Amino acid sequence: MQSQARVVPVLLLLTASWADKPHHPQPGTIPLTPEQLKHQPKFTVTHHHRAVGTIPECFDAREKWSQCKSISDIRDQGRCSSCWAVASASVLSDRICISELAAGKEPSQTYVSASYVASCSFERAKKNGHDNCVTGGTPSNFFRWAATRGYITGGSYNSRVGCQPYPVVPLNQHGASNFTCAPTCTNPDYDRKAIVEDTAFIDSFYVSPLVNASGQEARTQEKIDAQVLRIQTDILANGPVVASINVYESLYKYKWDPEAGAYRGEHNQKVKPTTTTHSVRIVGWCKDDNGVKYWKILNSWGKNSRVPGGGELKFEVGKNVAEIEERIEAPIVSIPSTCAPICQSRITQIIRQNPADFTSPIYAFYGNCVIKIGVNNGGQISPIDKPQAIGKVFVAAPAGPIVKWKTNGRQKGEFLIINPFGQAGVCTPVNSSSKFDCFAGTTTGNATASTVVDEDYWELKSSQLNSIFVRSSDFTEYRLNIGKRLANRFTVVDTMLNIDGRTILVCGLDKQGEPACSTMNVADKKMPVSPSKPLSSVFASCQPQP
Repeated sequence: MQSQARVVPVLLLLTASWADKPHHPQPGTIPLTPEQLKHQPKFTVTHHHRAVGTIPECFDAREKWSQCKSISDIRDQGRCSSCWAVASASVLSDRICISELAAGKEPSQTYVSASYVASCSFERAKKNGHDNCVTGGTPSNFFRWAATRGYITGGSYNSRVGCQPYPVVPLNQHGASNFTCAPTCTNPDYDRKAIVEDTAFIDSFYVSPLVNASGQEARTQEKIDAQVLRIQTDILANGPVVASINVYESLYKYKWDPEAGAYRGEHNQKVKPTTTTHSVRIVGWCKDDNGVKYWKILNSWGKNSRVPGGGELKFEVGKNVAEIEERIEAPIVSIPSTCAPICQSRITQIIRQNPADFTSPIYAFYGNCVIKIGVNNGGQISPIDKPQAIGKVFVAAPAGPIVKWKTNGRQKGEFLIINPFGQAGVCTPVNSSSKFDCFAGTTTGNATASTVVDEDYWELKSSQLNSIFVRSSDFTEYRLNIGKRLANRFTVVDTMLNIDGRTILVCGLDKQGEPACSTMNVADKKMPVSPSKPLSSVFASCQPQP
């Protein structure tokens, strides 16, 4: 086998003689910038992780979840720089099956389409097929799309599996190499034709960086060990993860066979383009004959492509070899909902999707939950959907309770939701789904209640009754302290919602310290406040009505 492979532009690859020597596709994963990394949801420990226990010396997801065919499947990205999409689609397929097994279901053996996101996501639908082939991407964008816009099914090239099977020929074959966004299912044997009929959603995703977003922290052994523990714990709990590696010439020269030891990384010349990395799937770990711990990695250069390391790789664990532990990304297929009925809970925030449109959807937040509601002009609330974990609806938003929100006047339709710890989500509604696409951030100091209840004008400034005021650019006489009026009804005010331009819904804790709501008539200059009612009286029903 050729000891060194020459990386050449994709257009040149199309005319190369593939029978002469093996070639590698160009690394196609675009690393997140420090600024982008700051706005991604991070790894958090859940009850699944706490249940893991001791980390075993050896583990292989293919053996643990042998019922899941996708985990053993090695996809071939062909000549496109699509490792990011192929690895992400593979990991998502694996985790869907694992989550089905955990729920006691028969595995659906879902194969997630890599080409759909690689060709249709974000701005890619506007590009031609060749540009999508050579333009890299990021796993986090793949998972963000799957959570907010959805994913569809599709197996490997020529597999006739799913809605949109992979359209690019394997590395060792001649043929077209492009991703053109197809508006319908491309598999003639599939029983669905419309994309919308095949679309499903995951709940969220995470990015786990080795060091903080600035990238300025020292990569100490302690930090690497902590990252290794996060990787192993999450694989044991939820399945394979995506890692992105630097590709060095030494990687191509390394002797790859089942009996070979771990690749320990000669960091010599980096393969061009040096600005991108290569995404792979970590499915487990073990030790070689020399006692060196290694990651079990499944690559996407094709199991039968005659490319060194095409199918399975071994990288030393805990040394950040080729930066394999630098950044881990993975989908969260399902966030468990343990939401109590809202009429038994304290509402910390109510927001309208579009404050200027009184017909737009309304969402009530309580604890770590959110529910879509309707409110009539008498202040009576009706649940429209079932309560869900905040992250299921507001993807990548901070954990609750949400105590503050604010419209972003610079970007129409965009708003911020903030928890008491200063963690924020900059959220935009997704037109094609009922989801919100949020980018994480922080605010300075602790957040106090602050609600824009009518675009840029009506505002609850503080939950402290002695400093509540309502302001309006249209009615300067309303710039007055209304704390005395509300103090007759509440000990704490958490949120205010402009129902119809005349009436404001006010929710907080009543004089007995119980969750309650009231209404305030702002059409009357005296702004009378109605008696507060316990939530059991405010809600027409605790459950959504059919």
